[in-house]
Amino acid sequence: MKVQSEEIFDKVIQFAEEEGWSNLTVRSISKQIGYSTIKIYSDYGSKENLLFEIQQGGFRKIRKYYLDAARQGTDKVQQLLEISCAHVHFSFNNKALYDLMFSLNGANCNANILTEKRKVAQELRAFIDPLHQQDKHTVFMQYYALISGLAIVVREMKGIDEKKLTHFVKSAIQNFIKGIQ
Repeated sequence: MKVQSEEIFDKVIQFAEEEGWSNLTVRSISKQIGYSTIKIYSDYGSKENLLFEIQQGGFRKIRKYYLDAARQGTDKVQQLLEISCAHVHFSFNNKALYDLMFSLNGANCNANILTEKRKVAQELRAFIDPLHQQDKHTVFMQYYALISGLAIVVREMKGIDEKKLTHFVKSAIQNFIKGIQ
């Protein structure tokens, strides 16, 4: 039985959603996908390499969310609002993957993923930097802390729907923008 990488990734993420990243082992992966542990080591080299590939896929996915969201905005402010909502929605709808991408809740992020994080940061900065004349690095760090915090907080909110989530995020980001202008 040949299992495709995307199916393997989905099953690993599903396991992490149910059992947590700290309980993920090569043996648990092999049970989930019907591979022998030897086959996993043969295909990926290690659990860390497999997780690294999943992380890379997650960053490609979130960057697509950003691009799709940016198309919704008519100017940099609207684009930043849409991208911010996309980031939080991504976290809300892909909790285990987001945890792996950003080393949360027992997920160990591969140090090599820093390049992917920097690409995402550069894409975000393209929308933030034109909105102010302050220290670009400091303002970006403030934005990133805000959006990361929102992404984590909303996951714990009970009974929040898409409309409320969007309103919550846009309100916070609008206040942020007012503060930097």
